[in-house]
Amino acid sequence: MYRDQQGLLISETSPWPGSSGDSCANTARSELLRPKGQPLNAFITATGCVRHPDTPWREDEFSGDQLIALFMAANPGQKALLKDRFPTRSGDGKLHAPLTWAIMNNHFILANIFLFLQKLLFMLPYRYSDADGLKWYQRLQRMDDASADYLNFFCAAVYLKRNGVLRVSIDTEEVAHKVFHYYQNEPNNSEVLQDYEAGFNFIDDEA
Repeated sequence: MYRDQQGLLISETSPWPGSSGDSCANTARSELLRPKGQPLNAFITATGCVRHPDTPWREDEFSGDQLIALFMAANPGQKALLKDRFPTRSGDGKLHAPLTWAIMNNHFILANIFLFLQKLLFMLPYRYSDADGLKWYQRLQRMDDASADYLNFFCAAVYLKRNGVLRVSIDTEEVAHKVFHYYQNEPNNSEVLQDYEAGFNFIDDEA
């Protein structure tokens, strides 16, 4: 991965514009896990949010996984704006996941409950995917292949602990395995792995 001229994270595993499809989520998670003062305004437009300012995917394709990552890393003013623009649905029109809705509305007891339920779901052998373009028989996928699901799950745990309200135990070794699996084919992945290492240390710190 590398940072472009705006300081936004870009993948190197696929050609442009695919390489920028997760720029918002990756940049926001990096900032949440190891704050660097990276401005996130580049992802916020006059009418919504985008995955990257220069991609063909515009405001109506801004997904929930991008939104929750951006919200958790945003400053208070940006949080208020995102909450106002996306009260129940992300830019692509899909309803918020329960954990996303709870975090965006500061319902931290519910957020812990939903985080715990997601932790239980990770124990199942299969998961249901709502990704666009899949046929009905392709939607049941092995949980072993769902490493991307762990990224926002873990960042939600960091966000809750940073707010002093985390009540769910997190197996950082298991998350570390999933994070490495997700980024293992990404060239120059040292920065993002260091971000997650900082997050693991934060979660494991009993202070």
